[in-house]
Amino acid sequence: MSQIAGCDTCKFYEPEEEQCRRNAPLPSDSGHVAIWPHVSEDDWCGEYTRRPANPVFGT
Repeated sequence: MSQIAGCDTCKFYEPEEEQCRRNAPLPSDSGHVAIWPHVSEDDWCGEYTRRPANPVFGT
C-alpha cells in the first residue's frame, strides 16, 4: 500500500509557521492583512511537489 506524501515533505510547506506557500496569501477575516493557509505536516493536496534533498537558494 502506498503512502500519500504530506505537507512535511512538500517544497511549499513552511514548517516554522505551519503554512502552505504554494499560492499568494489570502485576505484574512479582518481584511487588514493577508495570510497563507495554515496546514499540518500530515495534510496533503493535489499540488504537492517534493522538497529537494539539498535546496539551493538563488538559482
